[in-house]
Amino acid sequence: DLRRVGRPRWGILTNGHCWRLYDGQARSVAQGFLDIQLLQALKQPDLLKRFVVFFRPQALRHSQHGSCWLRTTLTDNRRYQERIATAFKQQACHQVFPALATAVAQAAPTASEAVVREASLVLLYRLLFLLYGESRGLLNSGAAGRGNSLHELVNRVAKTRRRGAMAPGAQHHDWTTIAALCQDMAHRQPDLGRMGRHIFSSQRMPLLDTVACSDETVATVLMGLCFTRQGEPIDYADLAIDQLGALYEQLMAYKLKHDGDHITMESSRLSRKTASCYYTPRGLVDLILQETLAPLVRNRSAQQLLNLKICDPAMGTGNFLLGLLDHLSDAVFSATASNHTATISDDQTARNLVLQHCIYGVDKDPMAVDLARMALMLHGNSTDVGHLDHHLHCGNSLFGGWIEDAVKTICDPNGSTSLQKLLQSRRRASAAITRISTARLPSQANAQHWHALEKANAPLAALLSAIHGQHWLAPASTGDRGIVHDLWRGRWGNPVHVVTG
Repeated sequence: DLRRVGRPRWGILTNGHCWRLYDGQARSVAQGFLDIQLLQALKQPDLLKRFVVFFRPQALRHSQHGSCWLRTTLTDNRRYQERIATAFKQQACHQVFPALATAVAQAAPTASEAVVREASLVLLYRLLFLLYGESRGLLNSGAAGRGNSLHELVNRVAKTRRRGAMAPGAQHHDWTTIAALCQDMAHRQPDLGRMGRHIFSSQRMPLLDTVACSDETVATVLMGLCFTRQGEPIDYADLAIDQLGALYEQLMAYKLKHDGDHITMESSRLSRKTASCYYTPRGLVDLILQETLAPLVRNRSAQQLLNLKICDPAMGTGNFLLGLLDHLSDAVFSATASNHTATISDDQTARNLVLQHCIYGVDKDPMAVDLARMALMLHGNSTDVGHLDHHLHCGNSLFGGWIEDAVKTICDPNGSTSLQKLLQSRRRASAAITRISTARLPSQANAQHWHALEKANAPLAALLSAIHGQHWLAPASTGDRGIVHDLWRGRWGNPVHVVTG
């Protein structure tokens, strides 16, 4: 490896008790390791076997063909994960989503296809968030303290199916458990930010409060999400987070088709084109990051790296930002390795700081924005996501106004004074945000600061939207131009107050 690429492929780090095997070619080197506690392994025969197999000298020794056991094993594992990911997407698209859409359509027979699709997407991603979050230890098990979890329900349903003991008829016992879990997540909205409000709140999607899937439908959905057709389990602790976006793109390539009492998926190239949803493959993401980010991070301190602001103006579900989080977190953590006064003591702290300071994105698809927030929250292994609400925005990055436009447009002295007050209010809120350290402040305190900034931004955003809309509409008649002119000169009162209400 040293001769071929100039650095070792594998590294072993130990303090005698904890043994780590690092992969130098992992997307995130700081997180791409196998960790085994030796004392724990001595008490568990299977774990001890794993320790011996992976840390033995023969595992690292190259054969005459130039390969080694570890590399071959990792390659085989990646192929297995790719096969599982393909099965996941196919089953979620053609088995799970139609079942959910059928239940939604039955609950709201007069709803349009667009409403049924959106409600079904929200319901699907509620389940996926629970599966990912529980598997990665981000969510406390239990709906409203009753000790249930979605994985426990999956295990119960799987056992019932294996015994062939599914109850006939339209019973809804299992759906009650899922509804309770979603309600529990809705109560955690301050911790989950906008993503929680949009995905789990009944205010955004009241239609879902009327949906009640039968136990048979729940079994179809959970088996499709958690097992392949061959019965292999789908482990969400290992399933890559970018599969959330890959699935969304695949779903956008289909439209709903009514087939009697059921809904099926029908291929439609126009659907994805209309939604402007295109998934960026991981290989292309890594290449872009290598060509654009590498020069920016070379020979920089951790603080200089955290001063970087990187925005994806058409982020979709955030696949590029996921890769950016991995690469930049590694760079920040590595930059502190030789600095004994550094306060970044672990990779998780580095990831939190990168999420807080460096990552921004815009997309015009509200659902894609929610999924990007969800993906970064899960991939960042953090439930403190207040900054993601404001770093990832729903909007058109090619369409918008500038503060300078407002300053030039408003001719009324009172309006100019009001505008300056709005700008001062926003500066104060922004200054408070810059003092936040998510590694030290609880999420509730963070949420208060972000809410203050959101409140300060709202009237300014309304004003800029009005000015930008006026420029795009470009009143043609003399009378219309005169009305617009009088508005900004204050004929009908303070123009800022008139526009912002």
